[in-house]
Amino acid sequence: MDEMIAPGIELDAMLRSMNNGVVAINNENQIIFYNQVFLTLLGRPAENIKLQPFYEIIRNEIIFDAIDIVRQKGCDGIKEGEWRDKAIRATATPLVGKREILGVLVIVEDITQLKKLESVRSDFVSNVTHELKTPLTSIRGFVETLKNGAIADEAVARRFLDIIDIETERLYFLIQDILTLSEIESGTDYEVIACNVGKAAREVTDLLEGSKEGVTLIYEPVPYIRPYYCNPTRIKELLINLLDNAMKYTEEGKVRLICQEDGDDLLICVEDTGIGMEKEQLPRIFERFYRIDKSRSRKQGGTGLGLSIVKHIVELYNGRIKVESQVGKGSRFEIRLPY
Repeated sequence: MDEMIAPGIELDAMLRSMNNGVVAINNENQIIFYNQVFLTLLGRPAENIKLQPFYEIIRNEIIFDAIDIVRQKGCDGIKEGEWRDKAIRATATPLVGKREILGVLVIVEDITQLKKLESVRSDFVSNVTHELKTPLTSIRGFVETLKNGAIADEAVARRFLDIIDIETERLYFLIQDILTLSEIESGTDYEVIACNVGKAAREVTDLLEGSKEGVTLIYEPVPYIRPYYCNPTRIKELLINLLDNAMKYTEEGKVRLICQEDGDDLLICVEDTGIGMEKEQLPRIFERFYRIDKSRSRKQGGTGLGLSIVKHIVELYNGRIKVESQVGKGSRFEIRLPY
């Protein structure tokens, strides 16, 4: 007959396996049991707090309020708020004996990342709504003007139709970028093959060369680059967005692309002699819809998603990206993708 596992061992194993902080108190407000995650949240990772007064150990109104709901109403109490620079959700549940409530069990979840994701999602929806509304409002306005008689004037009608065409194209590219970003964020690459990065770089530079007057695009291929296993489309998207961004912010000068092996990494660098960026702007340039110079981006048709797409592709392949920039002298983007 198998040996029975002691209940205390089962409880200990269960508590250690949980990702959330757990603490239980009796009706005298003494701590009955807890787990290591709770100690870590408390900032006392190596301390024994069993049978210590709960309200002397803890200083958090969110947890107190959740416990008060249990004791005053006899039902579960759920509260959210801040604790030690983290966003937490405290769920308090009555510990019920045969005839009475013996104490309160509290589960503390660290929902900091969840809150950040909710904020990002909310900002994204807000930004997308704004970005879609602007060209649609413009299109509707010009269509209404044409319907009210402007279509009879051929010169005016043609100018309005040109604007509508530009705004429609802007909408198309915005939707394409949103779909691309959504695909990359899913973390799934359906086509992973040995990619000739040098060939991809040449195709991209041939595509963009001469697209902006006054800007020289330079790419000097190295004799050999080891094939990189990826979705070739993703690498091309990364290169196009990096180079397009560099050319957009270079009024006159050079944009240089470097692709080569560097140890166990595929190294991709894009350097420009453009307007550069302030140091405080650098942490935000990969945010969706963030634009360093909004008037310039509007004029040149940027969607504000290019560098965000770059960052997500780099993360998709467990890579690293570094940016150096100096106002008036240009910027340098360095990407390392591990083989």
